[in-house]
Amino acid sequence: MRNRNKILKKLGIRLLEINQLTSEVETIAFSKLGVTLDMAKLTIMGHGFGGTTAILMASKDKRIKNLITFDPWLPPLSEEILSRAVTVSQPHCSINSELFNDNVPENWKLLDTLFRDAKRRNA
Repeated sequence: MRNRNKILKKLGIRLLEINQLTSEVETIAFSKLGVTLDMAKLTIMGHGFGGTTAILMASKDKRIKNLITFDPWLPPLSEEILSRAVTVSQPHCSINSELFNDNVPENWKLLDTLFRDAKRRNA
């Protein structure tokens, strides 16, 4: 339990940092600096714990329009995914290695729950 709390605290810090970065990107996109950024295509991606962070950010911030993950490490969010507190509505792609997921069997179930629910919502 204590370890999960530490991990969730780290996730919270990451979310704050990504939120600040996204706000800064928005500021640049709409400034008069001659920089053009298409915020309608803002994509977040991550690997492992970064994939977990990307999923959580996409779940909480609708500025994120697309999601790409590589072997997201989902057990820290198992309660949130199974209770549907974390959901994904954006188009998403998750690339997963069998080797990684075989070492974390709970991951397959969580991925299936997360993305099957998203498919149902978007159907």
